[in-house]
Amino acid sequence: RERTHGDGIGALCGRPPRDDCVAHQDVLFRAFVKEELPEPTFLEAMQHVADSGILGDADDVMDLAHITYDNVKQDILFGPLRGDILDVEHAATIRKWTLDDTEP
Repeated sequence: RERTHGDGIGALCGRPPRDDCVAHQDVLFRAFVKEELPEPTFLEAMQHVADSGILGDADDVMDLAHITYDNVKQDILFGPLRGDILDVEHAATIRKWTLDDTEP
């Protein structure tokens, strides 16, 4: 699928089926849970997804991840998330997976 500017990471999975993306995420992160590995940072987790190739070009995936991370960091330092109990890692994860253009 050709990616256009403004597509979210989830949009790279294609539509439908959404279930394929969910299944890939389960496989990708199973080792972190089974082996009780330390929780990856947001960017480490996104790099893991990018390297898998399931969402298309790894550089595009990471570009979008860095944009999300930087925007959340600014919101925590100066914007609407200032004083929030979440740190940038957790807030970036929530934002990425709840963006309007992210599936699933």
